[in-house]
Amino acid sequence: MKQTRLIIGLIATVMLPQTLFALHEIDPAELLFSSGAVLELTIEADFDSLRKELDQDSSVFQPGLILGTDLSGEPRSFRVSLKTRRISRLKMGFCNFAQLFVRFEGNDLAHTPFAGQQILPLVTHCKKTGRYEQYLLKEFLAYQTYGRLTDASIRTRLAKITYVDTSGKRKKLVRHGFFAEHFDQVARRLDRELVSIRDFNPLDADPYGSALMDVFQYMIGNTD
Repeated sequence: MKQTRLIIGLIATVMLPQTLFALHEIDPAELLFSSGAVLELTIEADFDSLRKELDQDSSVFQPGLILGTDLSGEPRSFRVSLKTRRISRLKMGFCNFAQLFVRFEGNDLAHTPFAGQQILPLVTHCKKTGRYEQYLLKEFLAYQTYGRLTDASIRTRLAKITYVDTSGKRKKLVRHGFFAEHFDQVARRLDRELVSIRDFNPLDADPYGSALMDVFQYMIGNTD
């Protein structure tokens, strides 16, 4: 518990500039990643079925519901579709909870944290033990820290999520997770274009950006 409070405290310190920035008028599509407040959400879906999606090619979006609030604190519900991603972690048996894509389905998202969003990766815990929640919080902190060094980074927003399995096969579970900026949104924000390259030569990359990434990865202990 002490470690959880320490990491949350570090997260709050790193995110303070974002929170202050959110006090100013901004583009609605920027709302989600311009605030440091932790979202409080409930996600209802058939998580047992999502857990069994082990083929990326045949994986499909499944219906779900997010319960949260609008910017004034009033209760809101958002109809969504969920799809399993990073399936290899499930196939190898390393993780028992699915990483997800969250797609918003025709909702009126104005005046909510999700204004302007269409599809978002949701980073979830790998396993339900407390140790894996700590791993997730550290990963979130790494994203936030790198974002202080360069705009060419993926923005994130922390959430405390209550997962409700509508199949009734899994108990209700409360864990932290975080939404990550979709690659398409990153490209638009940076005025760049996404391309698919099979054989990438590292020498073609921006030297400064590559050096920054390499040093940062070394700093956080990701040396592989």
